[in-house]
Amino acid sequence: MYGISHYVFLSSVRMKKPNRKFKSKAKLRLPAFLLFSILIYLIYYQLWHHSEQINGKIYVLNKSLNAHLSDIWTVKFSPDGNLIASGSVDSTVNWNLIYTLEVPEHNQAADFSPDNKLLTTGGRDKSALGEFLQNIFGDSEYNRGISMRLWDTKTGRLLQTFSNHSNDVNDISFSSDGKWIVSASSDKTVKVWQFTNPEIKGP
Repeated sequence: MYGISHYVFLSSVRMKKPNRKFKSKAKLRLPAFLLFSILIYLIYYQLWHHSEQINGKIYVLNKSLNAHLSDIWTVKFSPDGNLIASGSVDSTVNWNLIYTLEVPEHNQAADFSPDNKLLTTGGRDKSALGEFLQNIFGDSEYNRGISMRLWDTKTGRLLQTFSNHSNDVNDISFSSDGKWIVSASSDKTVKVWQFTNPEIKGP
């Protein structure tokens, strides 16, 4: 009699074991619901949520130029409106489809001098490996690469290189009289350059 009751007791205990599979499925429901909600939001935002378009017809598309093989990060008109300069991730500088010059680094900044005779460009100061190491160890004061270049727009000749920044150059601008250039860099500095070379016919 003792053995039978004991057997029944053990059987009832075994039947009350929790269903682990059911609990594991319940735990997955919340993350799955969150992921689904995010997916729905992204689809809505990309397909239907757009800024209001205003067709004022102030400017109309004139032409589209296939100037580079990869992303274009900067484009500038010369002051006289006759030249267009663009810089790209494909490591080329292009102006008005007359000159396409290859340089080691990506180009992401450009500007013309007021007299249209000079073009300055800026971008990454190192190769892909150098950029990778720089992202890990920070700006390199002792291993600065060339981050800016100065060009003759008539001949396409490289006149000067600049390696004073310790990281990429993101923006460049000539002053209105052409006597100064300012450059902004990822090294958190803005540098000012003064025209001093009498051999080049400047402003």
